[in-house]
Amino acid sequence: MPDKRHPAGAARLLIPLLLVTAILLLTIFQVTAQEAAVPLAPPDAAAGLQVYAERCANCHGPLGNGDGELAARSAVPPVVFTDPEYIRQARPGLMFTTITNGIMGDNGPTMPPFGPSSSNPIDEATRWDLIAAVYSLATPADSLAAGQVVYEANCQSCHGESGTEAFDLTDQTYWANRSNQDVFTALQGDTIADHTYTLDEDALWQVVDYSRSFSYVYEDPQAAFAPLPAGTIAGSVLNGTQNAMLTTPISITLNAFSPDFQIALTQTTTLDDQGSFFFEVTDVAPDLVYVVTLDYQGVQFGSDFGSLSRSQPSLEIPVIVYDTTTDPAGVTIDQIHVILEFGEGQVVVNELYQFGNSSPTVYVGPTGNNREGTVQIALPAGAQNPVFQRTFGSLDNFLPVNNMIPLEDAWADTVPIRPGRASMSLLTRYTLPYEGETTIEHPVFYDLVNANLVLPDVGVALDDNGQWVSGGAQSLDGSNFLSYALSNLPAGSDLTIILNGEPTQVTDGSGNTIAAPRSQTNELLIGGGVLLIAAAVAIYFISNRRTAALAAAATVPPEPPAPPELPPGAPAPGRDEILLAIADLDDAYERGEITEEAYQARRQELKELLLAIWR
Repeated sequence: MPDKRHPAGAARLLIPLLLVTAILLLTIFQVTAQEAAVPLAPPDAAAGLQVYAERCANCHGPLGNGDGELAARSAVPPVVFTDPEYIRQARPGLMFTTITNGIMGDNGPTMPPFGPSSSNPIDEATRWDLIAAVYSLATPADSLAAGQVVYEANCQSCHGESGTEAFDLTDQTYWANRSNQDVFTALQGDTIADHTYTLDEDALWQVVDYSRSFSYVYEDPQAAFAPLPAGTIAGSVLNGTQNAMLTTPISITLNAFSPDFQIALTQTTTLDDQGSFFFEVTDVAPDLVYVVTLDYQGVQFGSDFGSLSRSQPSLEIPVIVYDTTTDPAGVTIDQIHVILEFGEGQVVVNELYQFGNSSPTVYVGPTGNNREGTVQIALPAGAQNPVFQRTFGSLDNFLPVNNMIPLEDAWADTVPIRPGRASMSLLTRYTLPYEGETTIEHPVFYDLVNANLVLPDVGVALDDNGQWVSGGAQSLDGSNFLSYALSNLPAGSDLTIILNGEPTQVTDGSGNTIAAPRSQTNELLIGGGVLLIAAAVAIYFISNRRTAALAAAATVPPEPPAPPELPPGAPAPGRDEILLAIADLDDAYERGEITEEAYQARRQELKELLLAIWR
């Protein structure tokens, strides 16, 4: 008994009692809060599987097998949801906490949070839907069906068909805080009243799986891979030049591509007198990507890409076409990026052209046949080893151009120039002798809006000829560059670069520095506009350029078509033109126009490029 005559002693005894009470209350509160984590409505596995595919499959795998594309990079292997031992021990309440807060390992998070602390949080109801998706991934449909048979024979007489009689099997609180193992153990040990019958272990596990399905809406994940019974692809064709529907009865082609970019389906129809087209497909794979193409006035145009699903079995993908013209009045060079590098006794010149077209027509060259040449570019006198490349979608991916047409004093491209700013890019690379000085000069055949020049700061100076405006020195990753710009050079004018001085460092034929080693980067960041030049442009071309050998293939595949014009709001071109290029390449191979080796190499290159753009 505390001494009532010594209140201080009583206080000393009271304080520990209060602390113990507080700890007990806190523990009770934490347990109660944890057990209170229950869904407000039965979670929907179908909705959860959609979010799972977007947010979880990259680690845990599309079917929960732990084989996602990022799994190999994880310090801790992702949980395999299809492991029977995992799903038997799992408790939804703890799963919900894990999804909400993530998992922190010794060296940082091994799984990011998806709750309120996430930069892209998933709402509470959807997190429960994800748990329903996990149970669906872990529970094969045939096992669930077997469990239903056991339930109907042994349980339904008490619990009812819907599981709500006697003991309510739809009770979220009951299931959220129990694992399947907990329920299995209770049933196996006859600790639940009125469960006096005996089932073998397989039947008992099956009925536990089925009984849990009363607490969520099951969805068979394999059903997503079953063929779609039917679908429709429709659209219309707008003539963007005339701003009117195209009603010419021309042929329309539908192609469907599989995930590995093989053509899985091809159909043709004819445009009707309302400017519309319509395709029906049956029993098709659910992961196909569809595109509609047509040939109008000798130029191929394409729709945006789209897909079908069970919830959206209809797809509408319009196409915009343009009339052709032989008048180059609308053609401009919106930008030229000039990047110089110095080798032993030579200067290597990289010129990246970005052509635009301000007219509402497609420029197909002076003869009206783009295969006979469209836009032209000139090289300086004495230019050696010219190589041409084209970029698709992003400026860090280039492929060789093998069907440039040599003219008497220029080279002609064969790609039509479609309406829009910077609608086509073309890179030319060549060398000139350099012994302390040289003049790089050639005409531009179209109005040049802007040009940027990146010159390595290696002791070579640019003489002021009144064209270029200095943008000053720039540095990136230890490399120094001088930048210059010019604007509004009329068609027919000469682009002139006068260089003087011996370079203090040069590169070998592979772009490696021979003298004064420096760090390099693989970035390609081209700034647009006067004085906005990223020095990484030069680093890219110096350290990571493709050599002329890339273009020296024995057999040349057809040139990929230019990007199709897409309706407003459609994704930027790039992947579209590559898929069309793959289709053209396949056709050329079937016609025997390309060798097996060249075909496989080019196709793999296109596939890798398309994967990079899609990702």
